[in-house]
Amino acid sequence: MAQQQDLQTWFDQGNTLFGIKRFDSAIARFDRLLACEPKHFQAWCWRGCALYEMGFQEEAIASFVQALKIKPKYSLAWQRRG
Repeated sequence: MAQQQDLQTWFDQGNTLFGIKRFDSAIARFDRLLACEPKHFQAWCWRGCALYEMGFQEEAIASFVQALKIKPKYSLAWQRRG
């Protein structure tokens, strides 16, 4: 149960940091989450969004593709990938 709370906390922190444009810190939180839960498609997607905002388009697309491998109909990842 504690690990699940950590995962949610890292996801929430990543989203909050993204919202205040601290993209590098957001990516670090998403990476930490993904190290424990590599099938967290939303973390992959938001990681891609942060990478895109930092100007790393190819890396961002790779994150969106990873999200879509996990959840093929995830519309946000399709939208951002495009």
